[in-house]
Amino acid sequence: MHFPFVLAILATLLIADNCPPAPVEGLTWRVVLVAAGGAVVVFFAWAIAIATARRIEREGEHRQTILLEFSRWRRVHTVLWIVVHLGILLGLGWSQIVRFNWNFDGVFLADELLLFLPALLPLALSWVAFFQVDRAAYQARARNGCPAPGHPPALGAYLSLHARHYFGVMLLPILGLLAVQDALALWLPGLLASPWSVVVYILPIGLVVVFFPSLLRCLWRTHVLPPGPLRERLASASGRAGFAVREILVWDTGGMVVNAAVSGWLPGKRYVFLTDGLIASLTAEEIEAVFGHELGHIHHRHLVLRGLVMLAPLSLFLTFEQLCPQSSIQIQAIFARFDAAAHLPWSLALLAALSTYAFFVFGGYCRLLEAEADLYGCRVLETADPGDACGVFISALEKLAVASGANRRRAGWQHPSVARRSALLARTVADPACRSRLQRRIRLLNWLLVASILSPVVAALLL
Repeated sequence: MHFPFVLAILATLLIADNCPPAPVEGLTWRVVLVAAGGAVVVFFAWAIAIATARRIEREGEHRQTILLEFSRWRRVHTVLWIVVHLGILLGLGWSQIVRFNWNFDGVFLADELLLFLPALLPLALSWVAFFQVDRAAYQARARNGCPAPGHPPALGAYLSLHARHYFGVMLLPILGLLAVQDALALWLPGLLASPWSVVVYILPIGLVVVFFPSLLRCLWRTHVLPPGPLRERLASASGRAGFAVREILVWDTGGMVVNAAVSGWLPGKRYVFLTDGLIASLTAEEIEAVFGHELGHIHHRHLVLRGLVMLAPLSLFLTFEQLCPQSSIQIQAIFARFDAAAHLPWSLALLAALSTYAFFVFGGYCRLLEAEADLYGCRVLETADPGDACGVFISALEKLAVASGANRRRAGWQHPSVARRSALLARTVADPACRSRLQRRIRLLNWLLVASILSPVVAALLL
């Protein structure tokens, strides 16, 4: 869901910034259709959720298979949500309605919040529907003698968890940057039109990067992992790896999330998060393997590399503008004529390019980094036999897939499938050269990434 959510937010902002600066006609019927589109998304969510919950109640022993089928229906729901939202933005002129019919253009953050409303409200109401499935699955596990971690899910906690993760973690930093932009537009309008406009965003972006781990700690409702054998084991693993983390935190989800994460570019602001569901589902040795995976992200500087790969398109564009200024002007003129002829806004072309890059390039690169972190997680385990270490890590991966109800053969945006990760680890044990080939491939990509980031500076020096 992370990629579709980012896509929806990005589409909203790009289309709003490039919409015609004029009100639309037929305001009433357009607003009615906006509401109807959101209702279709919510109705579909309730339909698949009720049908799935009833199946789980009747066939609780087959709940894992039913949940995998439900995950496929949820992907259909996500596609419907995106299509409806794009239709509202493009076909119904929602950006113009908010900014020019209702005169919210330039009102501090009000226009942005209203622009996001057709995406966020149906999504939140869909979560209410999906809660029925999670509750039915929990009750089925209890009936079949397989108690789930945590307490029985409550609707308030379920909605709070999703809202804090998506609206808080993923949307709040964007709203912070938009607030800076709106404040400058109100108090220093000339600055945004100057060549120094990009520099203005360096400080707030830097603050987001530095304090993002603290934001996660607050939004995710965490507590410090208490003293005991598990904490001692993880501290020992951290010591063997040679990396200090500021704190090991337990993410309280009521057993609804089975995952781990690391956040923080700076050592003094670096946290490792382990969900309560993960701690309840794995053995101490398996938790240590997952913890080692997160340390692998630190060891290989994956957090920095992910930041650089997001900046690479901008760096390459700046390089192209310096080396081929006339070509850049001609391309802009071609797009301007294309816009005028076909009424296709420049924002759509930019959205398609950014989405393609984010899904294929950024996502593919992150999946490679996950594989590298998996190998490091096996190395951190205090066992002399590499096969045993990989066996422990594979066991942890398989248990996490079962506990989270995920399809072990389906890859995520930034994560390979569990089946692929397990197969790769097994190959590295049977063929040590496989590890070397993977690491050489990643090193080559890292050097190309650094070269692309530095290319504007090199181009400026050569000209």
